[in-house]
Amino acid sequence: MTSTGLARVTLFLITLCGDVIDALAAPNPRTLGSDLTILTHNDLYAATLVLGAWQPHDKAQTTCEQLSEDLWEPDNSTDFGFLMYLKYSHTSEKPGLYWIGGRALCSQSAVLSFPEKDDTSEKWQVAVNAGTASILGSRDKLSFRFRGIKYAAEPQRFTYSKYKEPDGNISALTYGSGCINTYCGTTLDCREDCLFLNIWTPTLPAKKSAKKKAVMF
Repeated sequence: MTSTGLARVTLFLITLCGDVIDALAAPNPRTLGSDLTILTHNDLYAATLVLGAWQPHDKAQTTCEQLSEDLWEPDNSTDFGFLMYLKYSHTSEKPGLYWIGGRALCSQSAVLSFPEKDDTSEKWQVAVNAGTASILGSRDKLSFRFRGIKYAAEPQRFTYSKYKEPDGNISALTYGSGCINTYCGTTLDCREDCLFLNIWTPTLPAKKSAKKKAVMF
C-alpha cells in the first residue's frame, strides 16, 4: 500500500473513532433515565427542555448540566401559557411540581438553525439507541435532529432498494447526498447513493412505548 493509501486509511479510522467517541459521550435519554422534550411557545420565543422522569433537585440540576443547560430561570416577562401543554400531554411520569432554577424544566439556550448557521458542536449533541445502533444527532431551539441516516444500500440501477437496518455508531449530524435532479452541481451534492432519512422530533423517549407519535414524510 502506498503512503497516500495509508494516509487515507488512517484519516478514515481517526474519523470513525471520533464518531464512536462522540456517540458514546453524548447525552442519551436512556443513560439520563428520562424522556427529553423541547417545549416551545407558538411565538417561538419562550422554550424549555422538559425532563419527564421524577427526580430530586440535585439530580435534575446534574441532568440539565449534562445537556449543557441549567435549571430554567424564567424572567418576569415570560408567558407561561405554553406550559399548559404539560398537563394536556402527560409528558411526565405523574402530575405534580417541576423543579426550576419530582421532574424538571431545564433552560433551552439552543438557537434556531439555518442553512448558513447550523451549529452541531458537542454542546448541542444528543444520542439515541435504535436496535443495535447508537445514533448521534443534535438539537436546535425547536427540535432534536438526526440527519443523513442511511436506510438502504445503494441499489443497482432500475432495481428496488432493500432496507438496511442501522448498526454500530452512526453520525447523523449532516445531510446525506441528494438524489440526481436538476439542482445537482449548483446547490446540492448529488449521487446515486442517496437513500438517507432525516428526522426532526421534539421528544426523545427514554423507554420504548407502544403508543407511537405521528410521523410526517
